[in-house]
Amino acid sequence: MVRSANPADVSWIEQLLDVHWGGRVTVVNEQPIDLLELSTFVVGEQDGIAIFRAEPQAELLLLHAMKTNVGIGTALLKHLTLHLHERGVKQLRVTTTNDNARAISFYERRGFRLETIRAGAVDRARRCKPEIPLTGEGGIAIHDELVFVLNI
Repeated sequence: MVRSANPADVSWIEQLLDVHWGGRVTVVNEQPIDLLELSTFVVGEQDGIAIFRAEPQAELLLLHAMKTNVGIGTALLKHLTLHLHERGVKQLRVTTTNDNARAISFYERRGFRLETIRAGAVDRARRCKPEIPLTGEGGIAIHDELVFVLNI
């Protein structure tokens, strides 16, 4: 079951962001974003989260499943797209990095299409968040942001 995050989830979310995502601030398109200030859905008993914003355009900023390949990410994404569709939103964007083959595959299998490649965006993002790693999955150097869009 997917639900909106509540005050009891905050410390868990903060810990998850610190351990897995380098803290509560992410950088997208060279803009720092405080993830704790955004809308969040939680699945199950803290089995995964989706953090998103609907303004200025609908954007999924973080999708994290505590266990992979068991449908947690898919359930969160379905719930989010239904939530947005009911509010008249027509598109959902998500940004990932050039090294993240699992995320790219996940989103493409669910109908997202590559919209934009922001060459060098991660390199520039390190100016405000230097803890962004230089390499990611498979030792691939992280340089670029890939923006995917889903029509909903």
